[in-house]
Parts: sequence; C-alpha cells; structure tokens
Amino acid sequence: NNDRHDPILGQVFSALRTLRIVRLVKLLRQQPQLQQMRTLSLALEALHAAFRPMMTAFGIALIVLLFFALLGMQLFSGGMHHCSDLTIQLHSLCVGLMRSGDLRQWTNAHINYDWIGNALLACFTVATGDGWHNVLFQGLDSAGQEGPDQNSNLLAILFFVALQMAGFIFVSKLLLAV
Repeated sequence: NNDRHDPILGQVFSALRTLRIVRLVKLLRQQPQLQQMRTLSLALEALHAAFRPMMTAFGIALIVLLFFALLGMQLFSGGMHHCSDLTIQLHSLCVGLMRSGDLRQWTNAHINYDWIGNALLACFTVATGDGWHNVLFQGLDSAGQEGPDQNSNLLAILFFVALQMAGFIFVSKLLLAV
C-alpha cells in the first residue's frame, strides 16, 4: 500500500495523534475518586475551564490559515512544478534522459498550493516558521504552468511576510494568551 509512505498523510496522522490529550476528559467521569487527589482535580478543572476559550482561539487560527490558504491557491496554484533535471526550466523541454541516464519528469513540489489540504499545510509550515523559507523560495520562483523562473514573483514576498506576521506572531500570541 503506497498510502503508508505518503509524507502528507504521515504529517496529518501525526497531528491527529496530538489529540490524545483529550483522553484526560475521561477522568472527569470518576469525580468521587478524584477528590482524594486534590491537585489532579484542580488541574482538570482548570483544563475544563480553559476548553471553550482554547477552542475559540483554535477556530480563529483556522480561519486565518484558511484565508491565507485560499489566497495562496489563487496566487500559486499550478506554479510550483519543476523538472527533475534542475538545469531545465521549461515544461516543454523536460523530456528525454538526464546525463545520469534517469528519465526527466515534471513534478510538483511536496508543499504546494494546488489543493486546499496542501495549501493549509503550506500555510501552517510558514506560520510555524519551520522550514518556511523553502516554501518562500518556491513561491518566489513560481511563474505559472510553463515552469519556474528564479525570483520572478516578487509579490510573493508580501504574501509570505503577511502570513508570517498573521500566523506566527498574531495566532501564536493569541494561543499563548489563552
């Protein structure tokens, strides 16, 4: 099965594994036994009280990321393809064999804006600051369907700086404030 080795599905499932902390809510059902452990009871009460504000903050963060994902799809959709032979820039020339004997292939970047799921992943990557410069460089080089052109899309800088400000600074401060 090829789905096991899909990097995007692996990242989605690893993100879902973080929701295992919700299992602590099951402890609330055992309230009489928790009275003996007062500190654990206080911690669970604080978690319960903070649940609604945390969900509101996560909702706002999702709306901000969704806005930038849709905007990124409009700006970069279909433009992050490249040839497996890095010396070839145009789609029409990406045919035949490379010097190594491998077949040239027109491929898409792993993190792209062609689908809403990939766009949300790209925005989350930029918003967290983890490898966001790779997505920035791919956006700067995106020149449409025919192929990449180095630093041809300078307006992408405005998009990524705004996403970095909104995602990394605003949303992280919002989540930390809750």
